[in-house]
Amino acid sequence: EQFCLCDADWKGSLCQVSAACADNEVLAADGTCCAGILMADQTCCPSGVTNSDGLCCATTASEIDGCGRCSPPGSAEVRRDSLGVCCEEQYITGDGFCCVPPSEPDECGVCDGVGNCPRSQTGTAASEQFATVDELWLSGAITDFEEQYAAAAGLEGTDGEVTSQFTVQTSRRLQHADGRELAITGF
Repeated sequence: EQFCLCDADWKGSLCQVSAACADNEVLAADGTCCAGILMADQTCCPSGVTNSDGLCCATTASEIDGCGRCSPPGSAEVRRDSLGVCCEEQYITGDGFCCVPPSEPDECGVCDGVGNCPRSQTGTAASEQFATVDELWLSGAITDFEEQYAAAAGLEGTDGEVTSQFTVQTSRRLQHADGRELAITGF
């Protein structure tokens, strides 16, 4: 094992630390002891934290936010929106964009919205009564369902509308030779 024998004024595995500095400090270019980290220009960064641009953060802003900037401990959560703009989390809209203060997203996630949120209900139904979605639509069952749902949800007049979306899926049943059902698969 190799090691360095340091002069009396130096210590460390490579004799790189002044004996005047504490064990957790390094010597800066100006001859002072630095408890943080040394920057590329050999100046001391006391916080020991650098931002995304490589600049030293002040000790009062020693945390990095979601945008790579120096931030005081416990400050508001910040992240980039859908366009890459830094934005406080509370101002991110439902579609991922920053709602620039003093504007605010409403409870629906719309910037400066009025709180008239769309309501959604998802359901699955299987029907062997209709061979195609067209047959189902022409039967009037969809219109009846939409009207009944609108009334139950309190969507009267211009308050909103109910729309239906369909996914057609076929399936097959796998059966064992003795008639036991093994699985139902969709494709």
